[in-house]
Amino acid sequence: MNIKQLNLHRLANARIISVASLGLIPLLLLAWMLVPDSLTMPQAETASTLLIVATLVYLIITSVLVHRTIVHTYIFFLGCVSLFVGGRFLSHAAGFDIAALGMETNIFSVHRPDFVTISMSAKEGVRLSVYIATCLYAIHAGYMFTISKQSSQITSSNDISWAWTLSIPSMILAAISTVVFLISFPDVYNAVHSDGYLSLYKSASSDFTTRGSTAAQYGLLIALGLAFASNSRWLGWTVMALLGAYYIANLQLGIRGGIMGYSLLCIWLFHTRIKQIDRLALIAIPAILAVLVTFAAFGTRAGNFGEKTALYLPWFIDNQGLTVLYIHSAMQIDSYPTLAYFHSIFPAVPTFFALAGQSVPLDQLYFGQFLSKIALSGDAYQQGFGMGWSVFADFYAYTLWIPGLYLIAAGVFGGLLAKLVNSTNPLVFGAHVMIFVKIMLLPRTGLYSIAPFLLVYFGILASCYFGHYIYNQRDSYFLKR
Repeated sequence: MNIKQLNLHRLANARIISVASLGLIPLLLLAWMLVPDSLTMPQAETASTLLIVATLVYLIITSVLVHRTIVHTYIFFLGCVSLFVGGRFLSHAAGFDIAALGMETNIFSVHRPDFVTISMSAKEGVRLSVYIATCLYAIHAGYMFTISKQSSQITSSNDISWAWTLSIPSMILAAISTVVFLISFPDVYNAVHSDGYLSLYKSASSDFTTRGSTAAQYGLLIALGLAFASNSRWLGWTVMALLGAYYIANLQLGIRGGIMGYSLLCIWLFHTRIKQIDRLALIAIPAILAVLVTFAAFGTRAGNFGEKTALYLPWFIDNQGLTVLYIHSAMQIDSYPTLAYFHSIFPAVPTFFALAGQSVPLDQLYFGQFLSKIALSGDAYQQGFGMGWSVFADFYAYTLWIPGLYLIAAGVFGGLLAKLVNSTNPLVFGAHVMIFVKIMLLPRTGLYSIAPFLLVYFGILASCYFGHYIYNQRDSYFLKR
């Protein structure tokens, strides 16, 4: 079978998968309507676990079938969904007993009086599982439909003569970000190792996203995208090294998500830019992530199980899966602050208020902060605790609770993700590299962690393009004279 036939086969598979995924949604919604009120919690746990695990397996297998590799951004994203949203279901399927550690009584509850208490009925648990599953099928349908329309048009991108100019802002951002990080990190490190992990977030009245360490990450990620868009190999890998040092340093603070996303970025870039590692990846990816989890176990946020240290991995997976319960809590809120919708896209919102002499509380700027302030127990929010957020909660919040509209939002997200991660345009590839780590963390963060990067990135692209155009026009003008 030649390349053209393989591509046509992929197109056909993508179309079939898209239709099949779309068809499963009404079936699940119908099944939800038939759930009896007499449903018991064990029955709800079993049914929900089967639904979520089967959904995740279907999504991953069909994605591998279309892309013919496991080293792909979308497949990695599905893996992160499996951990952060499906973790509780996966650990339950593996036989992990939450009650054995004296924690929660079932997978749809969390009882931590000093932090948060969430308790669902059996039917609420199934409803949440159906919501997650239908979101996933909608994302998959939108993704595969876009692939089926996009693949036949894939061609080699032409060189962009002005792209080299992107290396200039990339170098400037990388240099400034490195200096900012070197200055700010020692204070953060000392604070965490003297007052604990929560010292990172104790100041609930100030915007922690403006801290030096976080600002350095923003700068390095944008510099990384610009470097790859400029086709400067040495600059791209240099910024990658700087970003790696940043995430390794942050692992010492107990921040684990970044280094995991960065490791996947390294694997994906090596596979796409240097040498394909399909077979090796089957062993290498789980091994690397297992090592990272082990390192995290000895960090500032490690769990202490005494003689039960063998339970750390299933407990870790289950604990990461708490995000699914926070999605449930997010769906119980009738309305969110208007500013949070704007700030999710335009990060300069608090700056405008600051210029007017006003300070905006974090809970008015971030959905997750608003949720935490309402749902957390006692003074946990003031102490720096937070529940986080998820792209699955975004679908619900952004569609203003109009029934069924969340499915359209999820489908559009899947389509846009397909356009981003499968484009051959070097400028889009730069954006892809830039937000790769953020895509991996979407199941436990939200769209607010991506939109500002893209706005700044394309703003710099436009500036460089027009700067190069004006410069050339000036040269043409003088040559004519």
